[in-house]
Amino acid sequence: MDKFPKGVDAPTGYLRIRFTFKGVRCAEILAGMKPTKTNIAYAVHKLSVIKLEIRENRFNYTEHFPNSPKAGWFGGPSNAKRTVEEGVTNWLSVKKATVAPSGHRKYEKDANLYVIPKWGTRLFSDITRSEIVRWQTLELPGQGLSNKSINCLMTTLRGPFEDAHADNVIQTNPMDTIKNLVLDAQGDPDPLSLEELARLTGMQTHRVQEINAIGFNAWSGLREGELIALAWEDIDLKNWTVKISRNRVNNEYKLPKTKASIREFDLLPEAIEFLKKQMEHTYMLPPVEVKVRQRNNRTFTKEKVRFVFHSSVAHRPWAGDSSFRTAWAGILAKAKVRYRGPNQLRHTFISQMLTQYIPPEWIAPMCGTSVEMIRKHYGKFIKEDRPNLGAAIAKIRHQNDQNRSDNGHVGKLNSAK
Repeated sequence: MDKFPKGVDAPTGYLRIRFTFKGVRCAEILAGMKPTKTNIAYAVHKLSVIKLEIRENRFNYTEHFPNSPKAGWFGGPSNAKRTVEEGVTNWLSVKKATVAPSGHRKYEKDANLYVIPKWGTRLFSDITRSEIVRWQTLELPGQGLSNKSINCLMTTLRGPFEDAHADNVIQTNPMDTIKNLVLDAQGDPDPLSLEELARLTGMQTHRVQEINAIGFNAWSGLREGELIALAWEDIDLKNWTVKISRNRVNNEYKLPKTKASIREFDLLPEAIEFLKKQMEHTYMLPPVEVKVRQRNNRTFTKEKVRFVFHSSVAHRPWAGDSSFRTAWAGILAKAKVRYRGPNQLRHTFISQMLTQYIPPEWIAPMCGTSVEMIRKHYGKFIKEDRPNLGAAIAKIRHQNDQNRSDNGHVGKLNSAK
Protein backbone atom coordinates (compact mmCIF):
# COMPACT_ATOMS: atom_id res chain seq x y z
CA MET A 1 0.00 0.00 0.00
CA ASP A 2 1.53 3.31 -1.07
CA LYS A 3 -0.24 5.65 1.38
CA PHE A 4 -1.30 4.94 4.96
CA PRO A 5 -3.68 6.92 7.14
CA LYS A 6 -2.04 9.55 9.35
CA GLY A 7 -0.24 7.97 12.29
CA VAL A 8 -0.11 4.52 10.69
CA ASP A 9 2.72 2.98 8.63
CA ALA A 10 4.49 -0.35 8.02
CA PRO A 11 8.27 0.24 7.77
CA THR A 12 9.14 -3.40 8.58
CA GLY A 13 6.26 -5.03 6.75
CA TYR A 14 4.09 -4.97 9.87
CA LEU A 15 1.73 -2.21 10.88
CA ARG A 16 2.97 0.49 13.25
CA ILE A 17 1.07 3.29 14.96
CA ARG A 18 2.60 6.59 16.02
CA PHE A 19 1.43 8.98 18.77
CA THR A 20 2.75 11.36 21.44
CA PHE A 21 2.34 10.58 25.14
CA LYS A 22 3.55 12.88 27.91
CA GLY A 23 5.67 14.79 25.41
CA VAL A 24 7.37 11.63 24.14
CA ARG A 25 6.98 10.48 20.54
CA CYS A 26 5.97 6.83 20.58
CA ALA A 27 5.86 4.27 17.77
CA GLU A 28 4.60 0.75 18.43
CA ILE A 29 4.52 -2.27 16.09
CA LEU A 30 1.25 -4.20 16.05
CA ALA A 31 2.72 -7.68 16.25
CA GLY A 32 1.86 -10.02 13.39
CA MET A 33 -0.37 -7.53 11.60
CA LYS A 34 0.35 -7.21 7.89
CA PRO A 35 -0.91 -4.04 6.14
CA THR A 36 -4.18 -5.49 4.87
CA LYS A 37 -7.31 -3.38 4.51
CA THR A 38 -8.91 -5.00 7.56
CA ASN A 39 -5.78 -4.66 9.69
CA ILE A 40 -5.28 -1.02 8.69
CA ALA A 41 -8.84 -0.26 9.78
CA TYR A 42 -8.07 -1.95 13.11
CA ALA A 43 -4.87 0.12 13.50
CA VAL A 44 -6.72 3.36 12.79
CA HIS A 45 -9.36 2.50 15.39
CA LYS A 46 -6.76 1.52 17.99
CA LEU A 47 -4.88 4.76 17.41
CA SER A 48 -8.06 6.81 17.85
CA VAL A 49 -8.83 4.97 21.10
CA ILE A 50 -5.32 5.68 22.40
CA LYS A 51 -5.54 9.37 21.54
CA LEU A 52 -8.93 9.63 23.26
CA GLU A 53 -7.58 7.98 26.42
CA ILE A 54 -4.59 10.32 26.39
CA ARG A 55 -6.87 13.36 26.17
CA GLU A 56 -8.99 12.04 29.05
CA ASN A 57 -5.88 11.28 31.12
CA ARG A 58 -6.68 7.58 31.43
CA PHE A 59 -4.23 6.01 28.99
CA ASN A 60 -2.31 3.05 30.42
CA TYR A 61 0.70 2.18 28.29
CA THR A 62 1.12 -1.23 29.87
CA GLU A 63 -2.37 -2.38 29.01
CA HIS A 64 -1.99 -1.53 25.31
CA PHE A 65 1.67 -2.54 24.87
CA PRO A 66 2.72 -4.80 27.77
CA ASN A 67 5.95 -5.93 26.07
CA SER A 68 7.11 -2.50 24.95
CA PRO A 69 10.29 -1.04 26.51
CA LYS A 70 8.40 2.23 26.94
CA ALA A 71 5.87 0.52 29.18
CA GLY A 72 8.50 0.65 31.92
CA TRP A 73 8.82 4.42 31.51
CA PHE A 74 5.12 5.13 31.89
CA GLY A 75 4.14 2.54 34.49
CA GLY A 76 5.29 -0.84 33.30
CA PRO A 77 4.50 -4.37 34.44
CA SER A 78 6.24 -3.94 37.82
CA ASN A 79 4.09 -0.89 38.59
CA ALA A 80 0.93 -2.62 37.45
CA LYS A 81 1.59 -5.33 40.03
CA ARG A 82 1.97 -2.89 42.93
CA THR A 83 0.43 -4.25 46.11
CA VAL A 84 -1.51 -2.18 48.60
CA GLU A 85 1.16 -2.76 51.25
CA GLU A 86 3.82 -1.35 48.91
CA GLY A 87 1.63 1.66 48.18
CA VAL A 88 0.80 2.28 51.83
CA THR A 89 4.47 1.98 52.87
CA ASN A 90 5.49 4.57 50.29
CA TRP A 91 2.60 6.89 51.22
CA LEU A 92 3.51 6.70 54.90
CA SER A 93 7.15 7.56 54.17
CA VAL A 94 6.04 10.74 52.39
CA LYS A 95 3.61 11.63 55.18
CA LYS A 96 6.36 11.26 57.76
CA ALA A 97 8.11 14.22 56.17
CA THR A 98 5.00 16.38 55.76
CA VAL A 99 2.76 15.92 58.80
CA ALA A 100 3.27 16.20 62.54
CA PRO A 101 4.63 13.10 64.32
CA SER A 102 1.30 12.65 66.09
CA GLY A 103 -0.50 12.60 62.73
CA HIS A 104 1.98 10.15 61.23
CA ARG A 105 1.67 7.82 64.22
CA LYS A 106 -2.11 7.81 63.76
CA TYR A 107 -1.78 6.97 60.04
CA GLU A 108 0.75 4.24 60.81
CA LYS A 109 -1.46 2.74 63.50
CA ASP A 110 -4.50 2.65 61.18
CA ALA A 111 -2.40 1.12 58.40
CA ASN A 112 -1.01 -1.66 60.60
CA LEU A 113 -4.26 -2.44 62.42
CA TYR A 114 -6.77 -2.23 59.59
CA VAL A 115 -5.57 -1.42 56.07
CA ILE A 116 -2.63 -3.78 55.59
CA PRO A 117 -4.23 -6.80 57.31
CA LYS A 118 -7.25 -6.44 55.01
CA TRP A 119 -5.70 -5.30 51.71
CA GLY A 120 -1.91 -5.58 52.02
CA THR A 121 -1.28 -8.50 49.65
CA ARG A 122 -3.89 -7.42 47.08
CA LEU A 123 -3.01 -5.58 43.87
CA PHE A 124 -4.51 -2.14 43.43
CA SER A 125 -5.75 -3.23 40.01
CA ASP A 126 -7.68 -6.17 41.49
CA ILE A 127 -9.68 -4.29 44.13
CA THR A 128 -13.23 -3.24 43.28
CA ARG A 129 -15.28 -0.38 44.60
CA SER A 130 -17.94 -2.68 46.02
CA GLU A 131 -15.33 -4.51 48.12
CA ILE A 132 -14.14 -1.26 49.67
CA VAL A 133 -17.69 -0.05 50.34
CA ARG A 134 -18.54 -3.32 52.08
CA TRP A 135 -15.44 -3.00 54.27
CA GLN A 136 -16.27 0.62 55.09
CA THR A 137 -19.97 0.20 55.87
CA LEU A 138 -20.22 -3.35 57.25
CA GLU A 139 -16.91 -4.81 58.39
CA LEU A 140 -15.34 -1.82 60.16
CA PRO A 141 -18.50 -0.84 62.09
CA GLY A 142 -18.72 -4.50 63.09
CA GLN A 143 -15.37 -4.05 64.81
CA GLY A 144 -16.84 -1.36 67.05
CA LEU A 145 -15.40 1.65 65.20
CA SER A 146 -17.28 4.94 65.09
CA ASN A 147 -18.00 6.69 61.81
CA LYS A 148 -15.43 9.35 62.71
CA SER A 149 -12.73 6.71 63.28
CA ILE A 150 -13.63 4.95 60.02
CA ASN A 151 -13.41 8.20 58.06
CA CYS A 152 -9.99 8.86 59.54
CA LEU A 153 -8.57 5.45 58.72
CA MET A 154 -10.02 5.56 55.20
CA THR A 155 -7.51 8.37 54.57
CA THR A 156 -4.78 5.75 54.88
CA LEU A 157 -6.34 3.91 51.94
CA ARG A 158 -7.39 6.93 49.88
CA GLY A 159 -3.86 8.31 49.70
CA PRO A 160 -2.20 5.19 48.27
CA PHE A 161 -5.06 4.76 45.76
CA GLU A 162 -4.57 8.36 44.59
CA ASP A 163 -0.86 7.63 44.12
CA ALA A 164 -1.63 4.45 42.19
CA HIS A 165 -3.97 6.33 39.87
CA ALA A 166 -1.48 9.16 39.31
CA ASP A 167 1.26 6.61 38.52
CA ASN A 168 -0.98 4.83 35.97
CA VAL A 169 -1.03 1.68 38.04
CA ILE A 170 -4.81 1.82 37.76
CA GLN A 171 -6.91 3.57 35.13
CA THR A 172 -9.66 4.68 37.47
CA ASN A 173 -9.65 5.29 41.20
CA PRO A 174 -12.54 3.50 42.95
CA MET A 175 -12.07 5.74 45.99
CA ASP A 176 -13.17 8.79 44.00
CA THR A 177 -16.82 7.81 44.34
CA ILE A 178 -16.69 6.53 47.93
CA LYS A 179 -17.82 9.25 50.31
CA ASN A 180 -17.07 9.50 53.99
CA LEU A 181 -19.68 8.16 56.37
CA VAL A 182 -22.06 10.59 58.02
CA LEU A 183 -20.58 11.56 61.36
CA ASP A 184 -22.25 10.45 64.54
CA ALA A 185 -24.05 13.25 66.34
CA GLN A 186 -21.63 15.09 68.59
CA GLY A 187 -22.41 15.21 72.27
CA ASP A 188 -23.95 18.43 73.48
CA PRO A 189 -21.68 20.88 75.33
CA ASP A 190 -21.72 20.21 79.06
CA PRO A 191 -20.56 23.48 80.61
CA LEU A 192 -20.22 24.22 84.30
CA SER A 193 -22.85 26.41 85.89
CA LEU A 194 -21.73 29.41 87.96
CA GLU A 195 -22.67 27.49 91.09
CA GLU A 196 -20.51 24.50 90.08
CA LEU A 197 -17.65 26.78 89.13
CA ALA A 198 -17.85 28.51 92.50
CA ARG A 199 -17.67 25.15 94.30
CA LEU A 200 -14.58 24.20 92.31
CA THR A 201 -12.66 27.43 92.67
CA GLY A 202 -13.67 27.97 96.30
CA MET A 203 -12.68 24.56 97.65
CA GLN A 204 -9.82 24.05 100.08
CA THR A 205 -7.06 21.97 98.48
CA HIS A 206 -3.31 21.72 98.16
CA ARG A 207 -3.76 21.88 94.37
CA VAL A 208 -3.92 25.68 94.38
CA GLN A 209 -2.31 26.08 90.94
CA GLU A 210 -4.81 23.71 89.37
CA ILE A 211 -7.67 25.74 90.88
CA ASN A 212 -6.17 28.90 89.40
CA ALA A 213 -5.87 27.20 86.01
CA ILE A 214 -9.49 26.05 86.16
CA GLY A 215 -10.78 29.48 87.13
CA PHE A 216 -8.67 31.24 84.52
CA ASN A 217 -9.75 28.94 81.70
CA ALA A 218 -13.43 29.07 82.60
CA TRP A 219 -13.18 32.81 81.88
CA SER A 220 -10.78 32.74 78.90
CA GLY A 221 -11.83 29.69 76.85
CA LEU A 222 -8.43 28.28 75.88
CA ARG A 223 -7.97 24.77 74.52
CA GLU A 224 -6.34 22.33 76.94
CA GLY A 225 -3.02 22.35 75.10
CA GLU A 226 -3.05 26.16 74.90
CA LEU A 227 -3.65 26.43 78.66
CA ILE A 228 -0.77 24.07 79.46
CA ALA A 229 1.56 25.92 77.07
CA LEU A 230 0.66 29.43 78.27
CA ALA A 231 3.66 31.48 79.44
CA TRP A 232 3.99 34.75 81.30
CA GLU A 233 5.75 36.09 78.21
CA ASP A 234 2.41 35.75 76.39
CA ILE A 235 0.60 38.06 78.82
CA ASP A 236 0.65 41.86 78.78
CA LEU A 237 0.28 42.69 82.48
CA LYS A 238 -0.21 46.41 81.79
CA ASN A 239 -3.12 46.08 79.35
CA TRP A 240 -4.16 42.59 80.49
CA THR A 241 -4.19 41.00 77.08
CA VAL A 242 -3.05 37.49 76.21
CA LYS A 243 -1.51 36.15 73.01
CA ILE A 244 -2.01 32.48 72.14
CA SER A 245 0.86 31.29 69.95
CA ARG A 246 1.79 27.90 71.36
CA ASN A 247 0.12 24.54 71.98
CA ARG A 248 1.05 21.34 73.80
CA VAL A 249 0.14 18.21 71.83
CA ASN A 250 1.37 14.66 72.44
CA ASN A 251 4.14 15.80 74.75
CA GLU A 252 5.61 18.44 72.47
CA TYR A 253 5.14 22.16 71.96
CA LYS A 254 4.00 23.31 68.54
CA LEU A 255 2.34 26.18 66.77
CA PRO A 256 -1.46 26.13 66.86
CA LYS A 257 -2.91 24.11 63.99
CA THR A 258 -4.50 27.02 62.12
CA LYS A 259 -3.63 30.68 61.69
CA ALA A 260 -6.95 31.62 63.28
CA SER A 261 -5.85 29.86 66.46
CA ILE A 262 -2.98 32.34 66.85
CA ARG A 263 -4.77 35.24 68.46
CA GLU A 264 -4.56 38.07 70.96
CA PHE A 265 -7.49 39.26 73.05
CA ASP A 266 -8.48 41.23 76.14
CA LEU A 267 -8.90 39.24 79.32
CA LEU A 268 -12.07 39.34 81.42
CA PRO A 269 -11.77 40.61 85.02
CA GLU A 270 -12.47 37.11 86.39
CA ALA A 271 -9.58 35.64 84.38
CA ILE A 272 -7.28 38.48 85.50
CA GLU A 273 -8.03 37.72 89.17
CA PHE A 274 -6.94 34.10 88.80
CA LEU A 275 -3.75 35.19 87.02
CA LYS A 276 -2.97 37.57 89.87
CA LYS A 277 -3.38 34.69 92.33
CA GLN A 278 -1.09 32.53 90.20
CA MET A 279 1.73 35.10 90.02
CA GLU A 280 3.10 34.19 93.45
CA HIS A 281 3.65 30.60 92.31
CA THR A 282 5.39 30.88 88.94
CA TYR A 283 5.92 34.49 87.83
CA MET A 284 9.42 34.82 89.36
CA LEU A 285 10.69 31.41 88.25
CA PRO A 286 13.62 31.34 85.81
CA PRO A 287 12.72 30.76 82.15
CA VAL A 288 13.21 27.37 80.54
CA GLU A 289 14.16 26.75 76.92
CA VAL A 290 11.71 24.73 74.84
CA LYS A 291 11.54 23.70 71.21
CA VAL A 292 8.36 24.62 69.33
CA ARG A 293 7.53 22.67 66.21
CA GLN A 294 6.60 24.90 63.28
CA ARG A 295 3.62 24.44 61.00
CA ASN A 296 5.71 22.73 58.29
CA ASN A 297 6.23 19.91 60.86
CA ARG A 298 9.97 19.75 60.10
CA THR A 299 11.58 22.75 61.75
CA PHE A 300 11.67 24.06 65.30
CA THR A 301 12.21 27.39 67.01
CA LYS A 302 13.66 27.73 70.48
CA GLU A 303 11.91 29.88 73.07
CA LYS A 304 12.79 30.80 76.64
CA VAL A 305 9.59 31.06 78.63
CA ARG A 306 8.11 30.87 82.14
CA PHE A 307 5.03 28.68 82.03
CA VAL A 308 2.10 30.08 83.97
CA PHE A 309 0.55 26.91 85.36
CA HIS A 310 2.52 24.11 87.02
CA SER A 311 1.51 20.92 88.73
CA SER A 312 1.12 21.61 92.45
CA VAL A 313 2.41 18.10 93.16
CA ALA A 314 5.32 17.79 90.70
CA HIS A 315 6.22 21.50 90.89
CA ARG A 316 6.95 21.69 87.17
CA PRO A 317 5.03 22.52 83.97
CA TRP A 318 2.44 20.02 82.85
CA ALA A 319 3.89 17.34 80.57
CA GLY A 320 0.62 16.88 78.71
CA ASP A 321 -3.15 16.90 78.93
CA SER A 322 -3.39 13.34 80.28
CA SER A 323 -1.73 14.25 83.59
CA PHE A 324 -3.83 17.41 83.82
CA ARG A 325 -6.96 15.34 83.23
CA THR A 326 -6.04 13.08 86.15
CA ALA A 327 -5.74 16.06 88.48
CA TRP A 328 -8.97 17.54 87.08
CA ALA A 329 -10.91 14.35 87.82
CA GLY A 330 -9.72 14.35 91.44
CA ILE A 331 -10.68 17.99 91.94
CA LEU A 332 -14.19 17.41 90.55
CA ALA A 333 -14.68 14.42 92.82
CA LYS A 334 -13.55 16.33 95.91
CA ALA A 335 -15.85 19.26 95.07
CA LYS A 336 -18.71 16.81 94.41
CA VAL A 337 -19.19 18.21 90.91
CA ARG A 338 -20.41 15.82 88.22
CA TYR A 339 -17.56 14.68 85.96
CA ARG A 340 -17.04 16.02 82.45
CA GLY A 341 -13.79 16.47 80.54
CA PRO A 342 -11.58 19.54 81.13
CA ASN A 343 -12.36 20.64 77.56
CA GLN A 344 -15.71 21.68 79.03
CA LEU A 345 -13.96 24.66 80.60
CA ARG A 346 -13.71 26.09 77.08
CA HIS A 347 -17.39 25.29 76.57
CA THR A 348 -18.13 26.93 79.93
CA PHE A 349 -16.56 30.20 78.81
CA ILE A 350 -18.41 30.22 75.48
CA SER A 351 -21.71 29.18 77.03
CA GLN A 352 -21.48 31.78 79.79
CA MET A 353 -20.82 34.47 77.18
CA LEU A 354 -23.80 33.34 75.10
CA THR A 355 -25.97 33.20 78.23
CA GLN A 356 -25.03 36.83 78.92
CA TYR A 357 -26.12 37.67 75.34
CA ILE A 358 -22.59 38.37 74.11
CA PRO A 359 -22.63 38.10 70.28
CA PRO A 360 -20.90 35.01 68.79
CA GLU A 361 -19.02 37.40 66.49
CA TRP A 362 -17.22 38.71 69.59
CA ILE A 363 -16.61 35.30 71.15
CA ALA A 364 -15.20 33.50 68.09
CA PRO A 365 -11.99 35.58 67.69
CA MET A 366 -11.23 35.20 71.41
CA CYS A 367 -11.47 31.42 71.10
CA GLY A 368 -9.69 31.05 67.77
CA THR A 369 -12.67 29.46 66.05
CA SER A 370 -15.51 30.40 63.73
CA VAL A 371 -18.94 31.82 64.45
CA GLU A 372 -20.41 28.69 62.84
CA MET A 373 -18.53 26.43 65.26
CA ILE A 374 -19.68 28.56 68.19
CA ARG A 375 -23.30 28.16 67.15
CA LYS A 376 -23.17 24.50 66.15
CA HIS A 377 -20.85 22.80 68.62
CA TYR A 378 -19.40 24.89 71.42
CA GLY A 379 -22.10 26.93 73.01
CA LYS A 380 -25.06 26.10 75.21
CA PHE A 381 -27.51 28.48 76.85
CA ILE A 382 -27.25 27.94 80.63
CA LYS A 383 -30.79 28.54 81.81
CA GLU A 384 -30.04 28.91 85.52
CA ASP A 385 -27.35 31.53 84.85
CA ARG A 386 -29.17 33.72 82.35
CA PRO A 387 -29.98 37.29 83.33
CA ASN A 388 -33.60 38.39 83.55
CA LEU A 389 -34.40 39.12 79.93
CA GLY A 390 -37.29 41.45 80.72
CA ALA A 391 -35.12 43.51 83.06
CA ALA A 392 -32.31 43.57 80.51
CA ILE A 393 -34.63 44.85 77.76
CA ALA A 394 -36.09 47.45 80.12
CA LYS A 395 -32.59 48.65 81.00
CA ILE A 396 -31.65 49.00 77.33
CA ARG A 397 -34.88 50.88 76.58
CA HIS A 398 -34.32 53.19 79.54
CA GLN A 399 -30.78 53.91 78.37
CA ASN A 400 -32.03 54.64 74.85
CA ASP A 401 -34.68 56.99 76.21
CA GLN A 402 -32.03 58.73 78.30
CA ASN A 403 -29.76 59.13 75.28
CA ARG A 404 -32.61 60.63 73.25
CA SER A 405 -33.45 62.98 76.08
CA ASP A 406 -29.82 64.12 76.35
CA ASN A 407 -29.80 64.81 72.61
CA GLY A 408 -33.08 66.76 72.72
CA HIS A 409 -35.01 64.15 70.75
CA VAL A 410 -37.68 63.65 73.39
CA GLY A 411 -38.49 67.38 73.43
CA LYS A 412 -38.86 67.40 69.68
CA LEU A 413 -41.16 64.41 69.80
CA ASN A 414 -43.36 66.03 72.47
CA SER A 415 -43.52 69.28 70.45
CA ALA A 416 -44.62 67.32 67.41
CA LYS A 417 -47.51 65.94 69.41
